[in-house]
Amino acid sequence: MDLYISEEHLETLYEEFGRGNDNYILLIEEMSELAKALTKRIRYPGKGEITDSIIEEMAHVYICLEAVARLEGITEDDIQFEIYKKENR
Repeated sequence: MDLYISEEHLETLYEEFGRGNDNYILLIEEMSELAKALTKRIRYPGKGEITDSIIEEMAHVYICLEAVARLEGITEDDIQFEIYKKENR
């Protein structure tokens, strides 16, 4: 996926949550909300609004992943390398 999150949005996130543990907690919360939306998809197939919720929660997770990656100094190349290793096991 080639998605873009503006620097301004990330800075707003850091201003609101700081540059510490709250970002990790936020990521965990957003992943939990995505898991809940996915569970609803399984329980209630065919409901369009659930798909909208999945998309929204995926976006939230992606934003938080990017924020945490930057805090940890993790690059796209680092992640791509791990994907490559997993694909070639």
